[in-house]
Amino acid sequence: MEELYDKKDVTKSPKVKAPSKKKPELSELPEGWGYYVKRGAHCLLDPNGKQSKHASKEAAMEFANG
Repeated sequence: MEELYDKKDVTKSPKVKAPSKKKPELSELPEGWGYYVKRGAHCLLDPNGKQSKHASKEAAMEFANG
């Protein structure tokens, strides 16, 4: 079968930065805490299972660490 198009040369593609494997928001939390973002609210779960919502990630990390 004859090819009617030019194949893309993958070796000429630009270099892509590899994603980091470390999640920064999880490394800043104390042991037993959980963090997630839901509908724009930054939510924390403490070791007892109590949820608290914060306006920003910085406010949530300050609450958990302070």
